[in-house]
Amino acid sequence: MNKQFIYCLLLCLFHWSCGVSVRTIELVDEWGNTYFDKKLELTQVETIYDESTTDVWGLEKTACKDVSKYDSLAKGGKSCLHLNWNKSDNCPWLGMGIGWNGYVAKDISDWMKNGSLCFDFRSTQGSAFIPTLIFLFEDYNGKQAAAVLKSSHLSNYPITENWQKVAVPLSLFLENNSTKCDFSFIKSLNIEFQGSGNFLIDNIELVRQKKQSIVRKKYGETITASFPVLLFDGNISNHWGFGQFQNSLIELDTSILYNNKPSIHVKLFDTTQQTTFNEIGMSWEDWQSTSFADSLSNLYISIVLKGNSEMVSLGFESFKGEKTRVPLNEKFLYKEALGWKTYLIPLTAFEFQKLNFQTCCFKQFICTFNQKGEVILGSIQIIKK
Repeated sequence: MNKQFIYCLLLCLFHWSCGVSVRTIELVDEWGNTYFDKKLELTQVETIYDESTTDVWGLEKTACKDVSKYDSLAKGGKSCLHLNWNKSDNCPWLGMGIGWNGYVAKDISDWMKNGSLCFDFRSTQGSAFIPTLIFLFEDYNGKQAAAVLKSSHLSNYPITENWQKVAVPLSLFLENNSTKCDFSFIKSLNIEFQGSGNFLIDNIELVRQKKQSIVRKKYGETITASFPVLLFDGNISNHWGFGQFQNSLIELDTSILYNNKPSIHVKLFDTTQQTTFNEIGMSWEDWQSTSFADSLSNLYISIVLKGNSEMVSLGFESFKGEKTRVPLNEKFLYKEALGWKTYLIPLTAFEFQKLNFQTCCFKQFICTFNQKGEVILGSIQIIKK
């Protein structure tokens, strides 16, 4: 009799005599996830920059920028990047770029809908507000798709000396791809600097995973606002969106005063370009969640301005992410004196209830400038009548 057959027969008899059966089972962890499920939830990471990256250009000091490796305060490893810039009228384009993987063409098209551009970020010293950074994927045909860094991409606000994780959704690059950048043929990630800033950045990665890449911290207890709420009254301590840009200028102007205080001077030269910056935002309680004890029907936005009021829209954003906007209209004009126009817009005009806006947790007030022109903002308040 064949020896192999005898061996198999004896093995089967042994299993039968011991009452043992053999079956395939799934490995399940303590949370009830199978190995297969766990594998689907693993994060995929494509490293763009870390301490070992050499495919970087723009690391030099000029009159307007100083971008260099910084060894003493890295998030992980030995070094990070120090981004220090101040764009003036005489400055050319300011920025840097990272080729990664030896400038080999990269196909990131599968990442664009569900992935994020993630990095560690902090201020160099003290607290800072959102800088104007434009991230650009460039393909080997020279075409670029852009995404602008916003406060919603941060884990915490304002930016402090503590490292925090930032995640910019790659879907934004799809939305801002008028030049038809080919994401299957990417050459580099470029970063354009506008305005001014002094920050550290480290561990730049493409991240794709099933779960959200950032767990946000709570913004603290909701604060009840007292009146009047000063959104702008000559200073921009809790404001973002200011600077000299390619197609716009938004600045605090000390030469045009309202009630002996500086104004906000806005010039828009072109609104058709994807790099046009046409918004400013402001918080009135150091970015704490805010509610109003009074009925919204008694509250009004009071805005005082000179110039082209038709280019202005006013809006709110909640900490839940809802936004609402109302265009400034002459029907809201309250009075005019010495060239300044005062508009009163009832908060009921924003239709919070219809839009399911969470009025228990206001985050910020936003001014959007919709067309070419010039406008000067002297004062913005929420008042009770």
